[in-house]
Amino acid sequence: MVDQIPEQQSDRIKRAASAEIEDLIAADEVLEALKKLRLLVADFGDTEQRSQVTLLLRSMNRAKSEERGGRTSTVNVNDVSQSALELVAQLISSDGVWSPEATARDPSRGQGYQGARPAPDSDQLRRQFIQSRKSSSGPSLVEADGLERQFPNGRFCLGPLSFKLGTGEVCVVIGKNGSGKSTLLRLVAGRLLPTAGSLSYPALSPTKDWFEIRSKVQFLSSRFFGTRAGIRPTLEFAASTAGKLGSDNERLVDDYLARYDLERYASRQWNELSDGYLMRFELVRALVSSPELLILDEPLANLDIVARLSFLSDLVELATTISKPTSVVLSTHHLDEAELVADKILILERGACIFSGTKADVRQRSPGSIFHLVGDLTRAAFGAVSIRGLRHVSSILGGVALHFDDFLTVAQLFERLGVLQNEHIVSVTDITESTKSILLNDGYSGPVDGTGDG
Repeated sequence: MVDQIPEQQSDRIKRAASAEIEDLIAADEVLEALKKLRLLVADFGDTEQRSQVTLLLRSMNRAKSEERGGRTSTVNVNDVSQSALELVAQLISSDGVWSPEATARDPSRGQGYQGARPAPDSDQLRRQFIQSRKSSSGPSLVEADGLERQFPNGRFCLGPLSFKLGTGEVCVVIGKNGSGKSTLLRLVAGRLLPTAGSLSYPALSPTKDWFEIRSKVQFLSSRFFGTRAGIRPTLEFAASTAGKLGSDNERLVDDYLARYDLERYASRQWNELSDGYLMRFELVRALVSSPELLILDEPLANLDIVARLSFLSDLVELATTISKPTSVVLSTHHLDEAELVADKILILERGACIFSGTKADVRQRSPGSIFHLVGDLTRAAFGAVSIRGLRHVSSILGGVALHFDDFLTVAQLFERLGVLQNEHIVSVTDITESTKSILLNDGYSGPVDGTGDG
């Protein structure tokens, strides 16, 4: 796909990423800068440059480990930063040769490249290119039409469901326990057969060869299955099953161990890892086979907020890699974080799909604004006063949700609250364009605050 990208677009992506990398280094966020550089090199670099980034990541991971252990760092971070900037300059210069002028700073702005900054960030530009490729040509990655799964004795029926998933898209499946999330993911992964409807993978195999499809799909269950081998041998074996042998195998595993900060755990057993690192290990075990479709069942369930955000950032990177974007389907209860990365959202309730669409589609379903107020307010407090346009009040953990007949700003909301402004209000969030608004409007009985357990 990189060969097909117009030069003007590739230049915009390179320069946007380059500016972000230099800004991160200037702010002493060298590890984050290297993560950006890794993606830039994956899209536009060669094998040698990818190896260089792996070495730089290994150095910074070692520096962070020494810092956490209270030891004096043996890594010269300034040297790492300079090497990173030289790599950046190689990628954006016309002749591929580094020169000091290639990374010249603009003294009037203190940092960054001379000239105007590109308005969109590099991830946004990558998504725009991937979406344009998808819309201009090529089939969908997954197509479901009237998909159903009926279980024996009529205990549960999923569907009918119809949806499409494109290349490089992230689809988030939301629903309470027993709504059919895991069933849907197992159907898409080929672990279950549908009892009605159709499920196809046009972009994965035009000839509908299931063995070809299966080699391009990886499914991560919410239940981990252990291995007697250590972390590194397990990853080497997984890579070998995908045809990566000898030095290619070693280089690939080294790259992923450095990429996901797993090097210091490479000699350990899987059951010696924390939940956060265990999820990273399982993700890497899936990624070494270079899947085009990654399916994850409740990957965020046992992660803390920092680990969740880091994991979701990894998924965005996978989806926005131009050289080989990976489509992602994941189920979760953590709505706030998931909405940050979702291109498409499916909401299930008792096997039925109550919403299927993009975040832009959410607002169109609501007749007016919905605000989530956290504090000492209760539904009873709103029964004693008249508030113009207030259609409904529902209880949410920690406060209430106010449903209006028209669209308001937060300032307009406080004008209408009147005397209730004097109540103790901790926070106000406009959830009109959040999937929380759909769950509330449809009488959903599951968690709407990200506290679900799977």
